[in-house]
Amino acid sequence: MREIKVDGKQKGMRGVRIISYLLVISLANALIWWNQADYSRQRPLIEIKRFEQQGRDTIQR
Repeated sequence: MREIKVDGKQKGMRGVRIISYLLVISLANALIWWNQADYSRQRPLIEIKRFEQQGRDTIQR
């Protein structure tokens, strides 16, 4: 009986550990994805500003 209880506890702990690993991995993936989305959102703005600056330079010349 004692062995069965210990085995059950270990299985429970394994499940908790797997869930915590999944949480950490999903959090890391979410952070990476958010950074990439933020970067791709900012890049067109930077390129548009650079294009506007080039246009102003050519107009001033």
